[in-house]
Amino acid sequence: MSNRKIITVETGSVWERKKGHGWRRKVVDMYTYKGTEMCYYREDMNDGKGWATESIETVGGIFKFDNNLHACSVSAIKAWGNKTSKGE
Repeated sequence: MSNRKIITVETGSVWERKKGHGWRRKVVDMYTYKGTEMCYYREDMNDGKGWATESIETVGGIFKFDNNLHACSVSAIKAWGNKTSKGE
């Protein structure tokens, strides 16, 4: 019997940086890319501004990007921080 704790990453979960500074990431969506579980997240850099909000930039009049929406693998967010709250 293993004593390993299963930590899940789900939409709405909040992660705090292991190395301190109070930086946080909130998972806002999940997807799979070539078999790898990925998540989109927004950041709170503990600078008094709170969670980053949507910031749409149009490139070439065709493509739209949200400058404040980031992505990483599920394993990367687990390595980056500790889960502080469950998803919605």
